[in-house]
Amino acid sequence: MKPFVELHLHLDGSLRIPTMLEIARAENVILPATDEAGLRAALACGEIRGSLKQYLEHFDYTTSVMQSRAALTRIATELIEDCAAEGLRHVEVRYMPHLSTLGGLGVEEVTEAILDGLEIGGLRTHISWGFIVCSLRHVDPAVTGRMIDVAIRYRPNGVVAVDLAGDDNLPALDHASHFRRAKEAGLHVVIHAAEEGPPERVMEAMEIFGAERIGHAVQALGDKRLRDEIWMRGVGVEACLTSNLQTRTVASYAEHSGLQYVKHGGLISLSTDNRMLADTTMTRELELARLHWNLEPVQVQRLIWNAIQMAFISRDAKDALRAELRAEPGYVR
Repeated sequence: MKPFVELHLHLDGSLRIPTMLEIARAENVILPATDEAGLRAALACGEIRGSLKQYLEHFDYTTSVMQSRAALTRIATELIEDCAAEGLRHVEVRYMPHLSTLGGLGVEEVTEAILDGLEIGGLRTHISWGFIVCSLRHVDPAVTGRMIDVAIRYRPNGVVAVDLAGDDNLPALDHASHFRRAKEAGLHVVIHAAEEGPPERVMEAMEIFGAERIGHAVQALGDKRLRDEIWMRGVGVEACLTSNLQTRTVASYAEHSGLQYVKHGGLISLSTDNRMLADTTMTRELELARLHWNLEPVQVQRLIWNAIQMAFISRDAKDALRAELRAEPGYVR
């Protein structure tokens, strides 16, 4: 059964390796290797890193080739094409435009270039998409405010939500007022929380930031009190099995706390997080869950159903995706 929807997908972790090399040559960017095998090894694609912090260091290389409008549009287009080739019908892509201003672009130009690429990809493949504007916990809250300004401005053009990512061991309360402003403007809010940081980050995300979805929540889902709280609030959890293993936030697939939330009947879906850096696909993530969580076909189907329910799309669009899912071979009625 095809995966249908992916919700937690970072643009800067999902580039094609050949594209990185071509852009680097064209724009005189220095990468740690000049061939595909060497670059894949330098980025440790698909490998277990020492920590989340070490994993995040690789984004310095990926963003180095994301400093021109042409590069950004190409990368966004290719990501939609890669998702469509796997059978996805809707994808939500996230990125922090500020990270692509090192070459002289303004954050508006960066956002427009990405939206252009997503639109081109969508027109070519006939899948729907949404763009989530990120900020990072370690930046000055004024930068976060700028990201929220951009998100609000481009809401009519495909921006659906805002997100706070980065090292979630760091506090983030100084960013919260900007996220409340985004919500007041009609944008959805998602927050990376309790990936590696303390479980209480989930309560902070829900109560103070107004999060409707939580990215990862690994450290919280093992706590029955927090599981119940997330469940009662109807907040969705975006789980990323392979990524969490590679950042050592879980010891094994079987020990991932997302399994407890599946058994709890919670609103949880799977995502790749970073297709290139994790060297994975949605199809692989669903299969890993099936194998290591010992899921029945109907439980795998529920993960796909949950992703549709959690997506920031209209009710009619959700109904159309559900109808497609019901028509799939192997659908359990």
